[in-house]
Amino acid sequence: MKIYIDTNVFARLFEGQVETTKWINKVKDSQKFDAVVPAIVLEEVIWLLGRFYKSDKSEIVSFVKSILGMAGVKVKYEYQIDKSIQLFEKLNVKFNDCVIASAMEDGDIIVSFDRDFDRFEWIKRVEPKDLLG
Repeated sequence: MKIYIDTNVFARLFEGQVETTKWINKVKDSQKFDAVVPAIVLEEVIWLLGRFYKSDKSEIVSFVKSILGMAGVKVKYEYQIDKSIQLFEKLNVKFNDCVIASAMEDGDIIVSFDRDFDRFEWIKRVEPKDLLG
């Protein structure tokens, strides 16, 4: 079982949300978590910080490098485009969520505030506060 991290978790980390920051700090230097960041999430984070938060490039690069530097996190570049398209056709969810789901296996967990992930039957969605215990 792997724990995937969604874009909105990093957005809340950027905003300084306390529970999210506490959980990310547990992941940051831990080998307890087998945390995965899909490459598409990094792309979304870069877009979000630039367009929505109006961050400058140096702040964006620094934030993404801090994600990449977390010992307990691995970036996953592989996904199944055919499965992504099938999921997108079948379910009422964003395509990027389908891409993330296509990379996940039965029993994997996604840390996300996005309830659309509840529509993928093989994925369990939790929020950072659920993993603080």
